[in-house]
Amino acid sequence: MPASASFKIEVASVQAFVVYFSHSDTQISKRMAGELATNLLAQQSDWLLEVTPSFSSVVISYDLHNADYYRAKQLIKQQCEMLLLNQVMINQAALNQTAAHGHQQAEPNNKSENKSTKATTHIIDVCYEHPDALDIEHIAQNANLTIDELINLHSNLTLSVDAIGFAPGFAYLTGLPPVLQLPRRSTPRLKVPAGAVAIAQQQTAIYPEESPGGWHIIGLSPAALFDAHTPPYSLFKVGDNVTFNAISFDEYQRKIIDKKTVSSCL
Repeated sequence: MPASASFKIEVASVQAFVVYFSHSDTQISKRMAGELATNLLAQQSDWLLEVTPSFSSVVISYDLHNADYYRAKQLIKQQCEMLLLNQVMINQAALNQTAAHGHQQAEPNNKSENKSTKATTHIIDVCYEHPDALDIEHIAQNANLTIDELINLHSNLTLSVDAIGFAPGFAYLTGLPPVLQLPRRSTPRLKVPAGAVAIAQQQTAIYPEESPGGWHIIGLSPAALFDAHTPPYSLFKVGDNVTFNAISFDEYQRKIIDKKTVSSCL
């Protein structure tokens, strides 16, 4: 029998809650967290300030002028209960499918998910030969790979967006193989350039804007990851998949010029 899902709502600050989802299948917890974030943002409610999803939890900040503690918690609870009901329906469909096929084992197919919450696969251009790819040689040496072997390996990975945080649009991408895993730099840099593709421990990330950082920079991407003026604001959402496409420095420069041209026309 499929396991049931659950949630709990805890106070994160004077005007924020954190919702934790629990299920024996961590992918279902992850999906539900992503769905809650998507559903809340889609409503564009006046009481909602910010929604920050992580692997199986969501931090929700609310406007005290438009919702007090009790109203905000009740609205969040209603959304969570709807997600649980949806999961119950998925589980029941799986049981019915099992019964219809002579009790053969069946897994929930999640076909009743809202299309807007389904994972998107993003192909992100990366220039590994960029002068600001400051750590690529160190990463290659640590992995006992040539630069070309390192680029081939990293650009053929499929990574998963497990959390968004640290900065708007900053996605934590998991799925880095052990050979590429490194601890964070002992001395963080005061300035990491916008678009820096970097690795630390089991993760890869792309810095949306220039900021301090302690990750190892493997390349630069021209991709626009966050737009504060255009919903849904962040290119990535929790549950999405990301792959990288290696481009030359000339291609990188052309794409940066194109991005600046588009921005100036808006």
